[in-house]
Amino acid sequence: MDEGGQTVVRSNGEGLLEVGHARVYSYTKIPLFILYCLVLIGLLIWALTGTFRLSSMQGAVPNWFHFDIPWLFLVIVIWMPTIQRLSNAKTLVNFRMDTLNSICVIEDGDFAGTWQLHKRSPRSMSLMKALTVVGLFMIVFIVIINLMEIHRAVNAINKANAVQGLCEAGILLGVFVPLLSFWRYPYLIALRQKGQWLSLQAKDLP
Repeated sequence: MDEGGQTVVRSNGEGLLEVGHARVYSYTKIPLFILYCLVLIGLLIWALTGTFRLSSMQGAVPNWFHFDIPWLFLVIVIWMPTIQRLSNAKTLVNFRMDTLNSICVIEDGDFAGTWQLHKRSPRSMSLMKALTVVGLFMIVFIVIINLMEIHRAVNAINKANAVQGLCEAGILLGVFVPLLSFWRYPYLIALRQKGQWLSLQAKDLP
């Protein structure tokens, strides 16, 4: 390390610049991610199939709540990575990147080791901030509309459609809640290592 404590040189002579602190945004293993996507696609097909069947029915609908079950499962599956990201928010790491922006070394914690730098946001994620605001307003609007629909529903089909609308709001909430962290940590760093993907959020980058 040099006298200023800002540069570390590895044994092969490649310089590692000390960057500072970041928080873990997301972590996954590629096989689990593929399995998750397959489950998500299957649930989405199941849910949409039920919705199309419901829209084509006339008169009384037996067991109307049966058509909402896949949507409830879909909400649960969407929220699984969201809960993981909220849990990871407490995990802070110290990291260094080389001068070529190809290697990132995490020095401590469960993710310690050398990671390949896949992508680094060149500027703060201002678009994510804007999307979060728009998304939250849209969720509130959807919830209000569907709660009113449940209150004045005259048949089982209307009630089932309203519950599906609330599930859609729950899905959107699961998507937008993690984006709130970009207001405090606007920079994103994507890393990979032996079939694993790790995303970090930082307040600033060099």
